[in-house]
Amino acid sequence: WLRADIKIKATTIHERLAADPYRFPGSYQRVKEYVRLRRPEIAAELGINPGVPMHRRFETIAGAQAQVDWGHEGTITTRSGELQVYSFHMVLSYSRDPFCCYVTSQDLATFWDCHRRAFDHFSGVPATVLYDRTKTVVKNHVGKGRDADVELHPEALAFAAHYDFTIRLCWPNRPETKGKVERVVGSTREKVCAGRTFASTDEMDSAWLQWLPGRRAQVHRTHGEVIAIRANRDRAALSPLPARPYLVSDRHLRVVGAR
Repeated sequence: WLRADIKIKATTIHERLAADPYRFPGSYQRVKEYVRLRRPEIAAELGINPGVPMHRRFETIAGAQAQVDWGHEGTITTRSGELQVYSFHMVLSYSRDPFCCYVTSQDLATFWDCHRRAFDHFSGVPATVLYDRTKTVVKNHVGKGRDADVELHPEALAFAAHYDFTIRLCWPNRPETKGKVERVVGSTREKVCAGRTFASTDEMDSAWLQWLPGRRAQVHRTHGEVIAIRANRDRAALSPLPARPYLVSDRHLRVVGAR
């Protein structure tokens, strides 16, 4: 696992060793010490840097905000050939309750369909959703302000109106503004994908769903509560889902002749 992903944490390795099929009886401290000794050796052999970046966070009230981000998870090999895989993440900011799904495109239709799946997962819609200034959300950049100085993509406006949430944008060159989801992208990659291979995005979705209950049962080190318990309040404060899901479409204008 270390050779497959040098940044993988000792906690992840111990969790996997303790589970089926290994059922390793040793302690976490034993694994931690082994990883401490072997990580720099393996990193030197592979010629890579094992350093892990850090991000800042800020707090919100229940139901007030979700944060969205993409991750790039490498490739999978299918009958059609090699495909790039991306992880879509949405995190409820108050509780850190996560959603993730894996896709092979970041196009407009996929992006908003991932939102639909996330809202279905949470059984509701947060008041605001925070984004990078991605082209699927922002059509044109005007000036240096935060929200008022950009032209939002018409599909983003239509989707947000249908689900009744407000779009918020990070400050330019300040991705740490959405630090909650930034951190989840990295930790999910480590817990679900590190050192493993998958044949399809469905397999990756299944692996994430298997990992999720254990994650939600943990006490979050920032707010100090079990994520699932705090998520009950977060989800209760969400707005209800609309009667019908939004039909996502990628519109293109074409100039035609009189006939």
